[in-house]
Amino acid sequence: MIIEERLKDGVRYNIVVDKQEVIRDESSALDLIGALYYSESKNVIIPTIVIVDEFWDLKNTVAGNAFQKFVQYGIKIAIMGELENAGKSLKAFMIESNKGENLFFVNTEDEAIDKFK
Repeated sequence: MIIEERLKDGVRYNIVVDKQEVIRDESSALDLIGALYYSESKNVIIPTIVIVDEFWDLKNTVAGNAFQKFVQYGIKIAIMGELENAGKSLKAFMIESNKGENLFFVNTEDEAIDKFK
């Protein structure tokens, strides 16, 4: 998993820069948490292109369990990009998440940075 640490507008954050799907399940999400452990930042941007489609099936609880692990470790997450096949339940989840302080769905890196402030 390739992760870059960046600083922009006074906000330090990490971004997953892989071009292949690396987040497949709760275990791979834990791998990302482990990779972030020694980072100075507890903010991470995860592009949708690195997450398998099955991850977003809310019926299997994988996404919810994985996101809960990030929160438990004090990591703020911004999911960046479009989820073209998002159903009604996932869209509702995205709206509610964007009202909180730990998990955001954004279109751009700059939007993510604003959420991390």
